[in-house]
Amino acid sequence: MAFVTLQNSKKTFSATEEVKDFLRFHGIAYDAWKIPEALSPLAKKDLLAPEEKSQVLSAFSPQLEELKTTEGYIENDMICLCPQTPQINELLSKFDKDHYHINDEVRFIFSGRGIFGFEGKKQEKFTIEVTAGDYIVIPARSWHWFTLGENRDIKAIRLFQDKSGWIPYYRESPEASGIKR
Repeated sequence: MAFVTLQNSKKTFSATEEVKDFLRFHGIAYDAWKIPEALSPLAKKDLLAPEEKSQVLSAFSPQLEELKTTEGYIENDMICLCPQTPQINELLSKFDKDHYHINDEVRFIFSGRGIFGFEGKKQEKFTIEVTAGDYIVIPARSWHWFTLGENRDIKAIRLFQDKSGWIPYYRESPEASGIKR
């Protein structure tokens, strides 16, 4: 269940339809997927072995294949971030400041928590805390930032139109000079 927090008023809401409507207004797609009970032991682990990641990806194969067909994604993988992840702080430092990607950023949260921050329409600043079962699509060239939740762990399926499109471009970069908030 996602939690949206408006930064000016500190109002937080989490009702699925309210979250969907709010994010849709700001151009962000959101949905909730059910996680099979059989995968519960894997959700509780910190890091997953390659065969465990494959097991999770297989469980969501119907959804992933549909997205590949309808949205043009060509590949997917799974990322596990936690305190045991090598060089976790360096990795997170790439994404904890305003940036965009030239392709959509697509995530399905298998377990854990992450926080995306945005400046939406009319310069409305807000965050969305994503948790297990949340599916989110941040459109290409949308300014945002990301950090981990309180427990500093997340396992997420990522979908790509092209992995090179996932490079972050920061506000001060020459490539970003023509992009408006």
